[in-house]
Amino acid sequence: MKIRSRLFSNTIGTLLIVSATGWVGNTNAAPAPSANQDLAFDVEDMDFILKQIKFAERHADGEKLSEILPNASVPWGLRTVDGSFNSLLPGQSKFGAADEFFPSDLTTTFRDAQPNPAGAPTSYASDTNVTDSTPRLISHLITNQSTSNPAAAIASAREGGVNIGPGFSGIDQYFIPNTAPDEGLSAPINGFLTFFGQFFDHGLDLVNKGNNGFVMIPLQSDDPLYDDSPGAMNFMAMPRATQEIGPEGTRVFQNATTPHVDQQQTYGSHSSSQILLRQYELRPCLTRPLTGCLQSTGQLLNGYGTDTTLDTGDDGGMATWDTAQAQAELKLGISLDDFDGANIPMIMSDEYGNFMPGPVSGLPQIVLANPMGELLEGNLENPIDASRAARVNHSFFLDVAHSAAPKGTADSNTIINPRTDM
Repeated sequence: MKIRSRLFSNTIGTLLIVSATGWVGNTNAAPAPSANQDLAFDVEDMDFILKQIKFAERHADGEKLSEILPNASVPWGLRTVDGSFNSLLPGQSKFGAADEFFPSDLTTTFRDAQPNPAGAPTSYASDTNVTDSTPRLISHLITNQSTSNPAAAIASAREGGVNIGPGFSGIDQYFIPNTAPDEGLSAPINGFLTFFGQFFDHGLDLVNKGNNGFVMIPLQSDDPLYDDSPGAMNFMAMPRATQEIGPEGTRVFQNATTPHVDQQQTYGSHSSSQILLRQYELRPCLTRPLTGCLQSTGQLLNGYGTDTTLDTGDDGGMATWDTAQAQAELKLGISLDDFDGANIPMIMSDEYGNFMPGPVSGLPQIVLANPMGELLEGNLENPIDASRAARVNHSFFLDVAHSAAPKGTADSNTIINPRTDM
């Protein structure tokens, strides 16, 4: 909902502005262009958008979408954060939703891997560590364009590549031009490669992992990461996907994101995640005698600029964990530590990423783990401890270096240690 949440919030503001200027009454007026000259709304557009918001509000209030919409085929309403109700056909409400098992029409085969350093056999059929050098080998053959890679040498000779000298590893590298798959009628490269890398490959980071051992990947002596120092640990380690038993007694794996190409990684695939990623501000209250009500601006939270201060002019880019923590404490009244980023606390919300305001100050409420289900509202003067909350089993710390995940005991200094991939 990154695009839509920004769109709809700005639309409401635009509706208020146009109402005040009297433009709404003139349905023949040309739409006013945006400041960037890239988007314009007329009254009909904004009326349609407002109707979609009303559909979503009715759904969030408890009405069934099947009773709100005229049929299951109209593309009306807003998208839920977890992707549920993308399809309103009977039995298909979870099609495209997060936290579902990967479907499979084939029989799954778990192959034997390679012997471990002690010589014992390993297998993917187990729920423990396996030793397997082939993932790194495949990556090497595809991406390594050095003269030591026979696949790169063959491709360079066939496509007119050029030896451009040594890279960071000291080994000569080939420049291999992109080549059309036909006589030159097709583009030699297109955006599909970008989509594949960003959404499919990075999406694999959102497959649940843990309690299933690691894939230990030995590095070959010609690998750029190989360290020939005595006693060097020349291997990489990846956690295996968490195995669960499906309804038919087979092993299944859960996907914590939606399978659609929709920037789910940007704004989260659970309402509790999205609440922490939205930008908020205190605005005048319409219904409560409070000094200010916390409301979403319709924008996503930005990362810090050079001044490392929240909500200043040099903020920009995607939210970072430090800005999420700062906003949660200053505006939501919730104190987050690094373990809350590793497994996000449950926040009372609707299906569209809106928090349910508490009865005292209208702030978000965490769902307590003990007593289970009870709610605790945020407190700006004395922020509540999010470690008391139940968990949603989603994490912000996925596509990161191994050593960046919070675990164990923190050291005594504030120095960021160098990256040390295993």
